[in-house]
Amino acid sequence: TEGYDFVLAAPRLRLALLRDDLDASEELVGQIDPARGQSWFGLAAEAARLDALAALGRRELVEEVGERMLRPGTYLEPFARRAIGLVRADRGLLREAAAMFDAMQLGWHAEQTRALLRT
Repeated sequence: TEGYDFVLAAPRLRLALLRDDLDASEELVGQIDPARGQSWFGLAAEAARLDALAALGRRELVEEVGERMLRPGTYLEPFARRAIGLVRADRGLLREAAAMFDAMQLGWHAEQTRALLRT
């Protein structure tokens, strides 16, 4: 896997987030290059990046990046709503994100979003 850190950063970042390892998340989020967004792993990388930025409390960056991702009907829209909802403490955005994940049949992401509503 040497030389493929930019490909593996997103799955590693997801694992770090699941483990609540914010130090590793901080390191890995910097390895995701938005300029590579057109490649086959770009959507998953951007989704993980949004989640990590929100978990790290990087409100300004979440607002900046998330606003660009709020294009209706796109894969990244619910991820952006969830991240922005987290940094703004806006339960309405979190509920909208969960409903969008459900509509896209992304049940795991919908449940993760609902878990945020229960905390």
